[in-house]
Amino acid sequence: MKYRLATDNIAVFHDLIPNIEWNTYRQFKYALISADAYQSISSYFWQDCFNHQISVGFAPAHAFKALFFDLDGTILRSESLVEIARTVNMDAEIEAMTTAAMHGQAEFSTNFKQRLQLLRDVRAQHMQNLALPFYEGIEETLAQSKQHGMDIFLISSAIYPIVKRVGEMLGFDDYQGNRIKYLNGKLMLDEKSAIIDSEGKRRWVEEKCANLRISQKQVAVIGDGANDMRMMDFAQLAVGFQPKRVLLNCVNALNFSGDHRFIMPLIMDDLKFKAR
Repeated sequence: MKYRLATDNIAVFHDLIPNIEWNTYRQFKYALISADAYQSISSYFWQDCFNHQISVGFAPAHAFKALFFDLDGTILRSESLVEIARTVNMDAEIEAMTTAAMHGQAEFSTNFKQRLQLLRDVRAQHMQNLALPFYEGIEETLAQSKQHGMDIFLISSAIYPIVKRVGEMLGFDDYQGNRIKYLNGKLMLDEKSAIIDSEGKRRWVEEKCANLRISQKQVAVIGDGANDMRMMDFAQLAVGFQPKRVLLNCVNALNFSGDHRFIMPLIMDDLKFKAR
């Protein structure tokens, strides 16, 4: 079996895997390598790449059929609950709690409920008017993936109105987030729906794949924090996008470039004649 390799720094491979024939896609380099070469990559290599923020990824050279994206910190340049909190001057406290959850330093469900409790006075119009800046390359990555017959999904622990808005803007095939409601003018979690934590994300991914008869080997997951770990464990290709260190043992791709197009050489068969 051959493996696809992509990076933004070929120097790290000079002694590790000699005689690589590199191709170029935008600012990235990519190549095909042998399974033996891939197996030679050590945990120390991943730690060094993480520490120096080098983008690098490996994927089996076969067809992928489904991509699952996280939202906050992955597609969006910020955490949506923090931006919502900013509208009521509570961003510092919510950001600290969110950071703890995303680094795996706090149990997510309890942490999430506490954050919603603090934001109970947020009005719906605050969410409707929220700016949603995307990371570079997401639109092109999704469009190319769909053009090549892949299904694209958005699975997030963010609140559903934000997930729905982004899902519709970017043309995802389906999307899911944490359901909320207003009771007596107060924002709260919809207790009829299970909280989408790390296990909840994995269950949703598994259900989608089962319904579409897509195997794990045909799945790529892209996320940035602790809440993405379980669905990354499920996927063949797990991409840490601006990843937290807690993901280091879960991923086979690190993307520090801020550009989602980095994954294109890992999931596409015919980039050689698209290279530019």
